[in-house]
Amino acid sequence: EQQTQISKENAQISRVSLQNLR
Repeated sequence: EQQTQISKENAQISRVSLQNLR
């Protein structure tokens, strides 16, 4: 329920972070 949403948000955040590192 809530954990699924958190993992989804974390995945999006990590993706954005990787793009920002470039």
